[in-house]
Amino acid sequence: MKKPFKTYNGGKNGSGVYQSIINQIPPHEMFISGFAGNCGVLANKKRAVLANIAIDVDASITDAWNKIHGVITYNLPFLKTLEAFLYDNRGDSKEKIFIFLDPPYLLETRSGKRNLYKHEMTGTASHKKLLAAVKKLPFNVCLVHYPNKLYDDSLKNWRKVDIQGRTRNGMRIERLYMNYDTPTELHDYSFFGCTYREREMYKRQKNNMVSKFNKMSPLVRNFIIYSLKEKFIL
Repeated sequence: MKKPFKTYNGGKNGSGVYQSIINQIPPHEMFISGFAGNCGVLANKKRAVLANIAIDVDASITDAWNKIHGVITYNLPFLKTLEAFLYDNRGDSKEKIFIFLDPPYLLETRSGKRNLYKHEMTGTASHKKLLAAVKKLPFNVCLVHYPNKLYDDSLKNWRKVDIQGRTRNGMRIERLYMNYDTPTELHDYSFFGCTYREREMYKRQKNNMVSKFNKMSPLVRNFIIYSLKEKFIL
């Protein structure tokens, strides 16, 4: 999937950033990017089968996502869409819908200490409101921000994973806050591995295994596949 903008502050398109996030996302049927911006996760991950949704209050952002095939957009504040969305999807399982949230970061946590977006969330009040809302969500949620006391305290029972990415002011640690356990299965294995070198190693291992399977007769190949499923898939 193409991304709507070539460059954009905080888009998570940096090398190693979107890959690390995608490696924390379990299987789902609907993907929602709140505060979408130039969401590198939405642009690079395997599409969800039911819907791929970009929500942003900035009309220029949703207009840009509208030009990309297969993305549904909502030009509204994320929290204003939440109540209607939850009503429409009441009764769905937690695993059906995955919500990725990358809000404008608290001003105090930014290296540049300046506004970057048309619609900001620089003060703590708007972040407290967001945190109170996401803790009530009945679906799998990943929320990203620079590490800070407000988020750490509010989401103290959520799983946390730190990733490193390059910003315009140098390398920074960003923290993923997740309300679900470490996945035992991923939605997308395209970027499997913690580093580029590790991803290349796994890719070679996969190619070697596929090559071995290709050399087997169809019957032997199916026997091996059947045995693996019987052993590892309940």
